[in-house]
Amino acid sequence: MIGDLVDKIIAAAADVQPIADTYSENELRRRVSTYIELLWSAGKRDPNEVTNLGLGYLRSLLDGPNPKYSDC
Repeated sequence: MIGDLVDKIIAAAADVQPIADTYSENELRRRVSTYIELLWSAGKRDPNEVTNLGLGYLRSLLDGPNPKYSDC
């Protein structure tokens, strides 16, 4: 189940923007998988919610920190 969610997140992100050169696809999969496992262990089991959270996490990895909040 987690592997399917990771595949869905990576595919959805690739549709929106190319996967950055900062991380290899394997590294992104590993990081997203670890994050999804953390959510799953915290009781987040709704696939739609987990997918949305995973997409946000992946976007933060690809885009880097938001400069709007960098002074915090």
